[in-house]
Amino acid sequence: MSKCDICKKGIGLFSTKYVCALCGKHICSDCRYRWKEHSSILSQILNVEEVDSFFHGSYLPVCPNCIRKMENNCKRVEEAMNNSYDVEVVSINYQGKKMYLSNSKRNIQSHSYRNRDDAREELCVIAKYFGCDMILDFEYERIECEEDSDSGKGIHKYSEWSCSGIAVKNAELGFWGSLH
Repeated sequence: MSKCDICKKGIGLFSTKYVCALCGKHICSDCRYRWKEHSSILSQILNVEEVDSFFHGSYLPVCPNCIRKMENNCKRVEEAMNNSYDVEVVSINYQGKKMYLSNSKRNIQSHSYRNRDDAREELCVIAKYFGCDMILDFEYERIECEEDSDSGKGIHKYSEWSCSGIAVKNAELGFWGSLH
């Protein structure tokens, strides 16, 4: 039997043990906070899985010690959402050279969406969250999906889109760090 890292209470065999999305501590259901605000995009940024609950919807489990950090992350996401319009997106097929700060490279990826513009918008928000203003090697990935039709008499086929790229800081906007 394992113990909660916060209250030290034993977590039984039939109890759910949660892992804090920020610090990775094991927490019991009494110590867990259900973080719902921007949980979808924060799960991509923090590289953690959302918990999907029938009663509570999707959320990120957070321990009491990390709630203030999560509030700050949410503020950063909101700022990124309001300022992501100026992120330059450079296709993977681009043959020219772009100057960027080499110490700012970060691989990023969006969730899958039926509307591919939503995937691109999310990727720009993620880039801005990390303080980047350009996405290199941008590409879409198309996923073929199926679901039962509303009438129940067939299968509806549709596409979902995700996108990925490398978020960087544009060197033309500031010469701090090494250039690439």
